[in-house]
Amino acid sequence: MGSRSKKLLIVEQSLKQLSGHYYEYARSLSDVAAQRGVPVTILGHRSIDPALANALSVRPIFRRTFYDGPSGVLANHLIDPLYSNWVYYQDLCRGTSGLGDEETIVFASTVDHRQMLAFALWLARFRSEKSPMVVLHFFNSYRRLDKKRPWGANVIWARLAFRSLEALAPRYRIRLATPSARLGKEYSRLTHLRVEIFPFPLAGHFCFQESQQKSQMEMMLQRPFRMVALGSAREEKGWPVLVEAILQLNDDLEIRDQVQFILQSNFYPEPDEATLQAYRRLRERRLSNVYLIDRSLPTDEYYRLLMDSSCVILPYRRSSYYSRTSGILVEAIAAGKPVITTIDTWLADELKAHGAGLTFEDGSVDGLVSAIRQMIEQMDQFAHQAQQSRAAWVQIHNPSNLFDQILEG
Repeated sequence: MGSRSKKLLIVEQSLKQLSGHYYEYARSLSDVAAQRGVPVTILGHRSIDPALANALSVRPIFRRTFYDGPSGVLANHLIDPLYSNWVYYQDLCRGTSGLGDEETIVFASTVDHRQMLAFALWLARFRSEKSPMVVLHFFNSYRRLDKKRPWGANVIWARLAFRSLEALAPRYRIRLATPSARLGKEYSRLTHLRVEIFPFPLAGHFCFQESQQKSQMEMMLQRPFRMVALGSAREEKGWPVLVEAILQLNDDLEIRDQVQFILQSNFYPEPDEATLQAYRRLRERRLSNVYLIDRSLPTDEYYRLLMDSSCVILPYRRSSYYSRTSGILVEAIAAGKPVITTIDTWLADELKAHGAGLTFEDGSVDGLVSAIRQMIEQMDQFAHQAQQSRAAWVQIHNPSNLFDQILEG
C-alpha cells in the first residue's frame, strides 16, 4: 500500500485553540500531508475556536480535554479512568462514523490510561482485515521517584489497558510511540508491545510574520540579557523555585541592570497554591526587570519571544519530569538558544546530547541562582554552542520525519 493510498486521521481531544503544542502537532502534520497528497481528517475538542476549525477543518467532537480532572463521585483514581474511557469511546465512535478502513492510519497524539481502553474497544468493532492502523502516542509517566513504591496509583489501569491492546495485537495493527527514550524504557516494563521513539514536529516552525506595530514585547526587550520562561505557570514546572531565584538575584544591582526576566504566567489548567503564592509575591515586588505575561500567547508572539531571548529557563521538577518531555526545550534547541534545566531528567539528557546550557539540582534555588550567574558570565560561549547545535537537531525533529514515521513505521 503506497503512501498515496493512505489516509491520516489525527485524534486530539485537547485541540481547541489556534496556538499551543496540540495545534502545532495537528498543523505541522496537516501541512506535510497536503504536500504529499495524503487526505487528513482531524478530530478535536467540542468547544473549538471557530478560527481553528476553519484553519484546519477540525471536527468538534470530544467533551473532555486531556487535562480535565474528575469531580464529585468520580474524583477517585479507581473510578475516573473507567468514566474517562467510556466518554472518550462514545466520542470516538461518533467522530469516526463513516471513517476508518484498512487504508486509514489513526494518530492519537496524546494518550494515556484514560483513552487506551477506549481505543481497544473501538478497534475491536472492526473486522481485523478491514481495520485501520492505530498509533498511540504517549507523553505521561507512571513512574515515581520512590524505590519502595516505584509506580503511581494509575499504573493498574495502564497495565489493564496494555493487556487489552496486547490481546488485539496479533490480529490488529497497533503501534505504541513516545518522543522520550526514558518513557520508552518505562513503558517497555508495562507491555511487551514494541514502543517506538518518535521525533517532535515542533522544530520546523520558526518562520512567522512580525507585527508592524510596536508590541508590548518590543517594550520589554531593553536589557542585554533576556531570560525567558515559557508555558503555563505550575509547581511541577518549577515556577516557585524560579521566582525565589529571581528575587535573590535582584538583590544584586549589577544583575538587576543586566538581566531581564520575562515569565509567561498564565495558569493552566488551574493554579496550584505554591505557584499562586509565588506569583502574588513577585507581583507585589513590582521589579523593573521582571515582566509577567498573564495569558496564553498566539503562535507568532510565542516564537517572537523565544527568538528574542538570550536563554530559556526550564526548572522542571524531577518528580514530574524525570522521563516526560518538553516541547519548549525542543523549540529552544531548534532556535539555537542556551537552556538552564534540572539535572537527571529527559530535558537534561537532550540538552547534553544536542544543545547547550547548564543543569542544576532539582528544586535548588541556590543551584538555579548559580546557574543563571554562570550563564550570564559565559553567555557568548553558550550562545555560540547553541547555534552550532541547532542544525543537527532540526534534522531529527521536524514535521516530515514525524509524518514519515507515522505512515511508514
